[in-house]
Amino acid sequence: MKIYPINTGHCIGAANIALAGWKKKKMRFLARAFLISSEKYGNILFDSGYGPAYKEHVPPFYDWLLPPNISPDQNVTKGLAEHGFSLLDIDYIFISHFHVDHISGLKDLPNIPWIYRADALQNLLSMNKLKAYKHGFIKELLPSIPEGSIAISSGDFNSPFHNSELKCAPNLDPQLLIVDLPGHALGQMGLCIEDTFFVADAAWSYESLHHNILPSKLGLFLQHDNHAYINTFEQLQVVLQANNIDCIPTHTMEPL
Repeated sequence: MKIYPINTGHCIGAANIALAGWKKKKMRFLARAFLISSEKYGNILFDSGYGPAYKEHVPPFYDWLLPPNISPDQNVTKGLAEHGFSLLDIDYIFISHFHVDHISGLKDLPNIPWIYRADALQNLLSMNKLKAYKHGFIKELLPSIPEGSIAISSGDFNSPFHNSELKCAPNLDPQLLIVDLPGHALGQMGLCIEDTFFVADAAWSYESLHHNILPSKLGLFLQHDNHAYINTFEQLQVVLQANNIDCIPTHTMEPL
C-alpha cells in the first residue's frame, strides 16, 4: 500500500486554539486529501479538501475565524496528476465528514462513487441554511451522489476497534475498517487500512494527536459535541499505545 498526501490549500489559525497551552502564534493548517493506493483495495481518495467551489459558494464570514489560502495550483486533480494518477484511476472517494474544507473539491471529481454517512448527510440536508452553516455544511458544494456509492449509517458501527471504545463496521474486510469518530462533526468517520488509520479531524493536528494535547477551551467549544470529541481523542490515545497503528489526521501545522 502507498499513501500520497495531497495539499489542497491551508487556513491560518492560532496554535493555542488547536493545542491547549501553546503560544498564541499563527500557523498554517494544511488541508490535505490522501490517495490510498493498494493492489487489494484499489485507489481510494480520502476526502477532497478545498476546491474552486469554495470561493463560489462559501460566504465571507467563514473566513473570519480561519481565513483560507486556496491556490489554483493546489487541488486534488493536480495533486493526483503530480503523483501519476488521473480521475479515471480513483475507485472511491471516502468522505470523512461534510465540513467545507473536506468537500469543496467534490464537484471536480464527478462520477466517482462515495463512501459516506448517509444518515448524517440526510440530517444536514434537512436543516435550514443558518443551522447548516453552524454545522460547517453548505449543500451547494455537493454534486449529486454518484451511482455505486456506499452509504454508511450509525447502525453499522457495532464492532469494537482495536481494544478501544471506538466502533467500526463489522461487515468489511478485517484490514479495511470504517470507524465511527464522533465529536468533531456530525457523522465523522475514519478509515483504517492495514496499519494506517486516517482519523480526519478527530485530532486537529499531528502534534495534538501524538503529544496527547487537546484543543483549548475555545477549540473544544467549536466542536459539534465537545464531550464526544474528548472521548474519541482519548480512545485514539488507546489505539496509539496498544497497537502498531499510525494515526494520521487531515490537518498538520506549519509556521508562517
